[in-house]
Parts: sequence; structure tokens; C-alpha cells
Amino acid sequence: RQQITDEETRKFYDERVKAAAGPEIKASHILVDSEDKAKEIYEQIAHGGDFAELAAKHSKDPGSKTNGGSLGYFGKGRMVPAFETAAFQLKVGEVSLPVKSRFGWHLIKVEDKRDSKPPPYEDVKDQIVTALVRQKANDLGKELRKSAKISYPGEKPKIGPTIVPDKK
Repeated sequence: RQQITDEETRKFYDERVKAAAGPEIKASHILVDSEDKAKEIYEQIAHGGDFAELAAKHSKDPGSKTNGGSLGYFGKGRMVPAFETAAFQLKVGEVSLPVKSRFGWHLIKVEDKRDSKPPPYEDVKDQIVTALVRQKANDLGKELRKSAKISYPGEKPKIGPTIVPDKK
């Protein structure tokens, strides 16, 4: 801890904490297995269907299904690229056409947009110091392992075949 300088903590804050701040959106989604199913649900929404009710009924995402498909707020770099690109292009209140990702087909509804602000430096300084201590300890451990010479006195251990009992 004594080796961590104020300059290092400021640099960490600027590069990681401040850089993480920026535009965020609050979005909901409906995740289904096929494009046809996504198009069918999109048509229901386009004709007055309730997004949250349709998410609860059709979405295969167990984490958001019970919340009307809500994913909460997220910034860039937090979602898979295709999903993120589509979501950040939408205006508040808009619903996307079906978007394919490795998880399936999504319909995305943007509910809000905001700019997140980083917490004040003084509020996170102790957490930054802890992170830097961990990082330096890991680096030191790696260096020590690289330069370590390990020897086993006596005979090498004998390793026999693995015996698996019969299943009855």
C-alpha cells in the first residue's frame, strides 16, 4: 500500500473510472429463437401490443422476462455488438426490427437515455488503491514464478493408471 503513489491512483482513475462514464441507455428486450417469431411479436407491438406483456409471455431470457424484458441501464461495451449497435441507434420509445445475436433474435425497446458521470475521485480512491495493490501483487507473483527453480529431491513420484470402478 505504501508503494502506491497518488500519481498512479489518478492515472488509474482517469484511464478506467472516467473512461467508463459516458452515454447509457435503459432498454428492454424480447429474446426468441427464430426470426419468424420475432417478426410475429414485432407486428403485435406495432399494432398496439404491450411490450412488457409480450416479453413476459414470449422471451426466453429468464433474467429479464419477469421484469417485462427490462435490462436496466447499460453503457457501450456491455452487450454483444449486434445488440448494442441496434440499441444505441434507437430513440427513446422506439422498438427495433428483429436483431440477431449469438443468443437468438431480439426485439429491443429503448426506454431512456442518459450520460453517466464518474464518481468523484475521493469517493473511489480507496478502491483504486486496493485494485492497484492486487495488480502489483499479481505482477510480483508472476515474476517470482518465472524466476523460480523448482526441484524435487529423491525419486520422481510414480504415477499409475487411473482405476475406475465398474458401475452396477
